[in-house]
Amino acid sequence: MMANKLKLNCFGNLEISLFWEEKILLMIRIAQLYTVIFFFYYEQWPSNTRFYLTAMFSSFTGSLYIRDQSTFYYFMQDLRLLEYVVGGAFLLNLFLFGLGLCLTCKKTLRYRLEFMYSNSCNVYRFFFWILEILFVPLLLNVSWPASCKFWSQRDAITFLKCYEEGPIHYWVIKGVMCASYLMALLYNV
Repeated sequence: MMANKLKLNCFGNLEISLFWEEKILLMIRIAQLYTVIFFFYYEQWPSNTRFYLTAMFSSFTGSLYIRDQSTFYYFMQDLRLLEYVVGGAFLLNLFLFGLGLCLTCKKTLRYRLEFMYSNSCNVYRFFFWILEILFVPLLLNVSWPASCKFWSQRDAITFLKCYEEGPIHYWVIKGVMCASYLMALLYNV
């Protein structure tokens, strides 16, 4: 359908194009980009800004384990919480990757979704919207904690050192991070 032609449905209402849905998706992506910038330069923001905006920005990336400034620093000091976050985000990555393979590789399911139910709901469109919305949060919640390169201007804060738990533990976390990067590359190919 051309953008300058308006098509009426049987009730006389206009059909809604994907134009607004794409705008909403773009606004979510921009909010996620600002969240990444907010977390990477966390200590450069004024204290009042960090106090009020940390919860809002962490919700855009699914980092709900960071609710305020104290939990931001607690996360960088607790190994168990870091492992849960990295493991949970990686398992969600695997689930979405496997679901995508099932939706696209199984021929009978793909036929039914493309041709039989295409008038009522486009499953592929919704699935890829979910993937696009979760792309930045999953990468941020795996790569930032798994790198274990935390830094602060505050001298009183001692950060977690992942290599102190042993070389196997350290390399397992790095392997999870590399596997998440590989899944992100496969999504973009």
